[in-house]
Amino acid sequence: LLNPVRSSVTSNTAKINTADNKLVLAHELGHLLAKLADEYVDESHYKGIFDEKDYPNCDKEECSKWSGIYGAGCFRGCSLGIYFRPTEDSIMKSFRTSIFGPVNREELAKVINAYS
Repeated sequence: LLNPVRSSVTSNTAKINTADNKLVLAHELGHLLAKLADEYVDESHYKGIFDEKDYPNCDKEECSKWSGIYGAGCFRGCSLGIYFRPTEDSIMKSFRTSIFGPVNREELAKVINAYS
């Protein structure tokens, strides 16, 4: 009878469905705190509204945003198929792993360290 609430972040508001995977909270905090983009591809949702310049974990093919960050790579698919992400898999891509990866960790650390 009821459609479940989808966990999501809009502006500075997070909605978390407690029936979701336990890692969804960390994923949504990545959006909320560090403005990380989804690293999976959803053309129907993001086409026409997404700009990789607004997200530190999405880049053009050369992946210059995170050149020099140890452990970062350049893998196709970051919200849209034309952009690239820094890890093959991360918590921003799937719940098969609980790691953020070096670029996302660095972005989260910048935000947290701004309060110290």
